[in-house]
Amino acid sequence: MMRLRNLGLALLCGAALAAPAAALGLADLSKQDAASGIRGALSEGVASAVDTLGVPGGFANNPKVRIALPRGLDQVAQGMRLLGRGKDVDELV
Repeated sequence: MMRLRNLGLALLCGAALAAPAAALGLADLSKQDAASGIRGALSEGVASAVDTLGVPGGFANNPKVRIALPRGLDQVAQGMRLLGRGKDVDELV
């Protein structure tokens, strides 16, 4: 919840900072300023993703980013689970 609040705050600050830039006009924004802004936004996004997903189970427990086994391996995975090899299937996923 705190991460979402931080992201919301970052977006709000970004919008507040972008408003004067829009008032000046895009022509007044240098390429260096634009590149710096994009770099900062990407840096914040990467940091947020690492904080969220860079924990044990971060990918496997998140259905939005979890990569499932191909459908052709469903029966194999089910058989392995029946044989008590579910942990191996989980590691593969």
